[in-house]
Amino acid sequence: MSRLAIATPHRLASEAGAAAFRAGGTAVDAALAAAAVLAVVAPQDCALGGDAFALVALPGGEVHAVNGSGAAAAAVDPAAVRARHDGTMPIRGPDTITVPGAVAAWEAVGRLGARLPWAERLAPAAAHAREGAPVSPVLARALAAEAPLIRADPGLREVLGEGTLRQPALADTLEALRDGGADALYRGEVGARLVAGLRALGSPVAEADLAAHATELTAPLHTRFAGRDVLTAPPNSQGYVLLELLRPLEQVGGVPDPAGRELEALAALCRHAAAERDRTLADPRVHRAGGDTVAIAALDDEGHAVSLIQSLYWAFGAGVLEPATGILCHNRGAAFSLHPGAPNALRGGARPPHTLMPVLVRRDGQIEGAHGTMGGRAQPCIHLQVLLRLLRGASASEAVAAPRWIVDPGGRLLIEEGAGAPPPDAIVLEPHRDEAGHAQVARWGEGGLEAGADPRADAGAALVVTR
Repeated sequence: MSRLAIATPHRLASEAGAAAFRAGGTAVDAALAAAAVLAVVAPQDCALGGDAFALVALPGGEVHAVNGSGAAAAAVDPAAVRARHDGTMPIRGPDTITVPGAVAAWEAVGRLGARLPWAERLAPAAAHAREGAPVSPVLARALAAEAPLIRADPGLREVLGEGTLRQPALADTLEALRDGGADALYRGEVGARLVAGLRALGSPVAEADLAAHATELTAPLHTRFAGRDVLTAPPNSQGYVLLELLRPLEQVGGVPDPAGRELEALAALCRHAAAERDRTLADPRVHRAGGDTVAIAALDDEGHAVSLIQSLYWAFGAGVLEPATGILCHNRGAAFSLHPGAPNALRGGARPPHTLMPVLVRRDGQIEGAHGTMGGRAQPCIHLQVLLRLLRGASASEAVAAPRWIVDPGGRLLIEEGAGAPPPDAIVLEPHRDEAGHAQVARWGEGGLEAGADPRADAGAALVVTR
């Protein structure tokens, strides 16, 4: 008998992962089946036109960091972008679209421990796109909040204008990917149709940019904390920020209570680390430097573990759904700077800085947990609190459901009711707000495998299944 723990922010995704495991797959198959379904049922957060990062642990103890972020088009003209937008990098539209890396990342992750055929992992997503899927309350809130954006794009209006999720063009694309693999996007007809649609809107992304894309596999970054190794992805991910938060805590010793008297000190630490990240984070291939997202955590009792994070950046990404392919495009390019000397300056072939940060925790040489969260810039802060709660004895469900606080982009402390005594200048939020992120955990607890799905993602599902 084998077991799997999986947590995602949507019931249909978790069920697809569980089905893949029952069909003979590993935690890797489960995570990938879930990721594909999320790209259909959670268009506010992720899509085929987005990026992905992952950490994959194998039974022998090997851990791989998978960087599935795409670069700016080779032909991008920073001066022209600057002129079109009064010197400021836009946050939506064709100029924010970079090469999507998620689909290639799925294929790379699959080579690291999946057992099922690629087509079998994509089949549930294609079925949901073809047959339709219910609109979750999280998506409904995003639709209401972004109504002007949706009205402005014909593709989005057609798919989401009535609040439905029937996506026949996306179903065709998923079926082409199911039959032709990732090459159908990066070197085939799907990519050709996508590029034709984007270039008609003024995007410089070309077929050659898709063909040049490559997923990067590296060793993860790690640090010691409380008798564990905490692992994450290297830049252009912001994962190293979590390690910078943990190192001074390790020197002090003990495991602080994130809702206790250390709250203000921890928040100050998060604020300082975020400022340093904003100053230095860039693509290390071109500059060496000191939103909206979904997280999938999966762990099986054979020793496979996956933390996979995929995103469009802002809600509905660039606000551009290419109608021929049904692909919704991310706006990761909005994270570039138009200042030529900046570490993250816009240039052809450069990857933008990324908020996505998968996390694994290892104890005595064995993976203890797979953690992930949405939350944009606040992800290191959210990860810190979830980890501290787990180490203080909380179950996976308790750790992700507990009230949290974050430091927003302006440096303000936002604190949910029940997350501790708020300082005088804090902004108090109602419990379980989207601003505090949607965290997912699959881990070995005291009673065996357990999973926790964040109740802030109200369609979330945490499952422990056997076969």
